[in-house]
Amino acid sequence: ALLDICKESSFIKRFILTSSSSVCYDGQPLRRINETHNYAAKGYNVYTDTKIAQEVMVLKANDNNKMRTVALRPAGIF
Repeated sequence: ALLDICKESSFIKRFILTSSSSVCYDGQPLRRINETHNYAAKGYNVYTDTKIAQEVMVLKANDNNKMRTVALRPAGIF
């Protein structure tokens, strides 16, 4: 996968994932949340389930000495 290739590279220092605010959506409005807000216990559709899984994988791959990772959570892109 792309993340594995990037981790093995000595040239790639940063990995940016475009995630979704839906990873935190639990049926209530998302107000005043930050990166410490819990993931939704269950995504409301398959898209959200995959976004949660990929975000967990990308953030777990963060290594300040090799490759830093970040997940951006835009609320909507049209």
